[in-house]
Parts: sequence; structure tokens; C-alpha cells
Amino acid sequence: MASEQEKRLHRCCFTGHRPEKLEQSEDEIREWLTEQIENAIDDGYLTFITGMAMGVDIWAGEIVVRLREQDPRLHLIAAVPWQGFSARWNPEWKKQYEQLLKRADLVRYISRSYNQEVFARRNQWMIAHSSRVIGFYNGSVGSTKDMIESAKEAGLEVVIGGELPPREKRKKDNESKERRDFPLNLIDAIMNCATYQSSSPVLQENIPEDFDRKLRIAASTIKDERAYDYLIARYKAKCTLQIIAERENLSRERIRQLLAKYIKRLRNPDILRYFDCGIENIPDRTSAAMVKRLQECEEMNRS
Repeated sequence: MASEQEKRLHRCCFTGHRPEKLEQSEDEIREWLTEQIENAIDDGYLTFITGMAMGVDIWAGEIVVRLREQDPRLHLIAAVPWQGFSARWNPEWKKQYEQLLKRADLVRYISRSYNQEVFARRNQWMIAHSSRVIGFYNGSVGSTKDMIESAKEAGLEVVIGGELPPREKRKKDNESKERRDFPLNLIDAIMNCATYQSSSPVLQENIPEDFDRKLRIAASTIKDERAYDYLIARYKAKCTLQIIAERENLSRERIRQLLAKYIKRLRNPDILRYFDCGIENIPDRTSAAMVKRLQECEEMNRS
């Protein structure tokens, strides 16, 4: 029987951005991934590991499953960050996720629930069980960059596609920094439900009623009536800071400062627990003062 080290020599994992960060079309990215996966097979890689995130991870896994129909030697491992990873995804992506999960040869859950280290742990697990990484990376900072740098430090062969020109790279770096500053469970929920429409800076369509209500109430605790509209405009409707600034007759720097203040306020652990379970099931460890404030905001928004 082959040792774990020997198996690792024939395993290849994937990394890449989520759809909202990709400049190329899905067809272009799938074509590039297919070429790299076929090259890897020619080089003796028969087991592939996907992190199961939206975008590159799922597309790469789907390609492996398709190629497996003609080559039964191939295997797919799904390294899932935590159980319920796709719970807040939109229906289309959730369907793709569930179908791919069923067709994986092995499913490995890295954690039982979400925590701040779970994505880094997932990436390290994939690195520890692979000898090559195929990454679709546009040059911006974020978890894909961290994964690629960690893989290089660990001595893995790294194959990269998708690099942006310098000017586009700087633009993406700024956008990525804003995403890292925003609580993950909120930004993911907003992005996953978003229906972009350039003529409408604030959209109400296709946001789950409960999430919309909670965001409005949580934003109300900031005691700034602009908070909800600014957060939705920036992170759901994807308005630039310039668009919001012109609409509000404020400077871009002032809008940036306000968003930073709102985001810092929503990072409060009690607010994040409220998003997870609501007032009716809020854990005992939530502060009494925050529970009272949230209840007041619920009453205010109900009236």
C-alpha cells in the first residue's frame, strides 16, 4: 500500500477567486482549467482536491468529474471548510455545490462550524495533501494569494492563470481590502443574494426577508440613519465610493470613513451572533445591553 507521502505526489489541488472577483468569463476560465487539469493528468496526477467555494473551486471540481467519466482512474476530494458551508448561498450555486458534493469520491469537513481560521485551515489541509496547485489568480490580495504563497513556501509546484495588468491589479487590491474589512457572514450573505442593476443604487429584490430585516436592525444600532443605505449601496449594489459620494454630496474619503465606522460597529460579536440566531434564540453570552438595544431597534423598525 502506498504511503501518504507517495499518494501526495499524485494529488493536485485548486485555488481561485469567487465569481464577483473574476474579470474573465466562466467559459474562458473553464477552458483554462480544463487545459491545466489535462496537463496534470498527463504528468501523473490522478486525484484532485477542491475547496468547494463558489467560482473556480466548483468549476474545477465539475471538470474533474466530467473527465472521470472517460478516465475512471481519476478521483475528486472535496475539502469543505465546515458543515453547512453553502447554507447562505443563492439557489443556483447551492445546487451546483450539492451536486458536486454527491459526486466527490471523498468529502472531508475541516470544521464542524464557521470560525475565523477555517479557510486558512482548509487551505493548509489541501497543501499538506498535494504536490501541485492549479490557481486562477488575478494578482489581488486575499485568500487566493495567501494560498499560493503558502503552497510555494511548502515547496509545491504552482500553476497560475488569470493575472491582471498592473492598473487593474491595483483596483482589485483596493476592492479586496474592503471585503476583508467586512464581517464575512454579512458580506457573503449580501453578495450571494445580490442582483446587480446599474440603474438602481439600492436594491430590495432577491434579498431574503429575514436577512434584510436583521441588517436594517443591526445598522440601526449604529445610530446613524445612513448606515443601512450606505452598506447596501456599497456591498450589494456594488456602487463605487464615487457614485455614493456624488449621490450624497460628500467626499469619497468621508464615505470611506463612514463605511469603516459602520463595519467596525457590525464586527461586535453580539451583532454577529444576532445574525446567526436572532433575538428569540440569542445565546446567554450576548451582553444584556446589546440585547436591549437590538430589541429597541426591532421595535423602532416595526413601527
